Amino acid sequence: MLNSPFTKSPRFSPFGSRARRFSPASLFRDGSQGIWYDPSDLSTMFQDAAGTTPVTAPGQPVGLMLDKSGNGHHASQATASKRPTYQTDGTLHYLSFDGVDDAMQTADIDFTGTDEMSVFAGVRRLSGSTAAFVELGASGTGSHRYALYANNPSGVFSFTGRGSAAAHPDQLAQSSFSATPDSAVVSAFGNISAAANSIRKNGVEGSVASWDQGVGSYGDDLLNIGARNQTSLFFNGHLYGLTIVGKTTTDAEIANTERHLAGKTGVTL
Repeated sequence: MLNSPFTKSPRFSPFGSRARRFSPASLFRDGSQGIWYDPSDLSTMFQDAAGTTPVTAPGQPVGLMLDKSGNGHHASQATASKRPTYQTDGTLHYLSFDGVDDAMQTADIDFTGTDEMSVFAGVRRLSGSTAAFVELGASGTGSHRYALYANNPSGVFSFTGRGSAAAHPDQLAQSSFSATPDSAVVSAFGNISAAANSIRKNGVEGSVASWDQGVGSYGDDLLNIGARNQTSLFFNGHLYGLTIVGKTTTDAEIANTERHLAGKTGVTL
């Protein structure tokens, strides 16, 4: 499988009408837990956290972003000065995070029913500062967590996840190196019982972290976007799309989700 830590040669299904019709909503039809955010869909974004003032133009703050997965895990930011802004170049649409204090957060998401995770993000790094771009929970040291980092270490995207085990540097799967600015479709996969974390960048396999992650599932906790618990490791860059699903995705699902995000991010796979 594409997300297998033992697979080095990715396979892609051919382009065609079926791929063009793909929607990330299909990942959740089996009742899987997770989220799907799409900044190109202005109907899902509001300037205030209460969702009373729609986002209608570039430069406006985003205080609420609705989850399109059907699970109802909307992301919000109550503090006006900490809201990312909606931006577009006329073709691509994204949330812009300033790397200073911008962040969004969901209410608790219950991932305790799974020890498998698939994370897909369309992003653009604008600086080399370490950032916790997506993180379950308030701390990188807690158990039953996962996180997708930018520039940890410098110049790469990396992913970590674990069950009951404590955090360990060998849990970090890393993408290939690129200097900033860097646009990418990043896919990351965690499997606690298989003791493996893996990552892909623009369809290319990165390193695999094979380490004892302990036992159990992922946690029931807040999902943070753009920073660690809205207090540190702030991301400086763009978010074009984010999909997280609590299961191991198939080869076809991975290929279709990556192509879908590539079109949103402006990269060629």
